[in-house]
Amino acid sequence: MKMRPLLAILASVFMLTTAAVGNDGFVDQFCNPIRDCTPNRDCTAPSFQPVTRNCYVCLLKNPLTGSCIQRGNDPACEAAKASQNAAMEAAGVAQKAQCEASKASEKLSCEIAKSKAVAECKALKGEPGENNYQKLLLLPTPQTPLPAPVVSVLTTHDTYQEQFLKSLTVSVLENSDLVPQPFSNAPAFTVGSRIFLLPGTDEGKISLRDWIMAIEYARLFSEYGFAGMTQALTNDAAAIIGLADAKATRLCADLAC
Repeated sequence: MKMRPLLAILASVFMLTTAAVGNDGFVDQFCNPIRDCTPNRDCTAPSFQPVTRNCYVCLLKNPLTGSCIQRGNDPACEAAKASQNAAMEAAGVAQKAQCEASKASEKLSCEIAKSKAVAECKALKGEPGENNYQKLLLLPTPQTPLPAPVVSVLTTHDTYQEQFLKSLTVSVLENSDLVPQPFSNAPAFTVGSRIFLLPGTDEGKISLRDWIMAIEYARLFSEYGFAGMTQALTNDAAAIIGLADAKATRLCADLAC
């Protein structure tokens, strides 16, 4: 009978297809990303019942009869009421901000996982990579340490570990041929642990905010791996850039960038 070889072939095809689509629904059998990573949680600031107690009181009494001769709003009562309402409103705004930050983090984690699934699927099929990140990582340009003032500021404020910052290097590109499209207008970008400056850029003129964004890219490369991060940048660079930008905004509020 000829059935056994045919069954073996069908089983192999089934296993290959299952491997391609078995990445928790991130990709289809052609390695195309299909998961929508946008969280649907509602982050609307919670409503609160404002304090409306009556602050209209007797401000002055007749010392002889004890009857009220002047009424009005008690300033202390009004101030306390306004303070309570402001505190509840601020708590709602903070809760909304935390919710939005959590959504952004969830979306990034999902995008990274999806990107890894795409990379693994393509590796399984033997497809080549589609970007220049690997070439940049191996580029034989001179590498220098991260500027000492940047390391000092960020370690003094316990923003990043000194060991991590000292593991990063800086290179100035000779031309823009390999600059990934998402970073075409950025003064600095990162691949792995290498921070690249655009041709002709003076590192002394790079703002602390731009250094922070480049360092944050390096942290994400370290956390999610080279393949996952580069695929994420290929699929949804805006999400990665948005996360780094949000981190830089938060830190610059404290560091007065």
